[in-house]
Amino acid sequence: MSNSKVEFRHDVHSLEVPVVSGALDIYVGDNINYNANGFAKAASDTATEKFAGIAMEELHVSATENSAAGKYAIKVLPAHAGNVVRRKLTATRATAIPGTDVYISKSDSATLKEVALATVSDNAVTNNVYVGKIAAFVSTTEVDVAI
Repeated sequence: MSNSKVEFRHDVHSLEVPVVSGALDIYVGDNINYNANGFAKAASDTATEKFAGIAMEELHVSATENSAAGKYAIKVLPAHAGNVVRRKLTATRATAIPGTDVYISKSDSATLKEVALATVSDNAVTNNVYVGKIAAFVSTTEVDVAI
């Protein structure tokens, strides 16, 4: 369920972040978190993680190739830089109120390439890994999020 139609402007600010060790399959458009040690990884609803941004490139490495944290890095559209991106929601909704906080969803973190987002009222959030605020309602399954 990766965002196959993600497009980035060429003038957008990006950040190169070192990734965790081990096997990784990161796709363009994936939500990326920092782990407790400050290394980037695919996002999950984990208490010790912080949202880092959106992957702007792919990275596919085996555990053998990526034997040490920081050996590889990935370019991300950074969090808290004022960007607005289209994201999927875990729960279908008829409306979405701009300004509502969104978080990494616990429902999708183990099964989807792109982790969907949820609001606290969706009951799909455990650890409140904050992503941003809803900027605009797009459809029953998508919103624009200011990250």
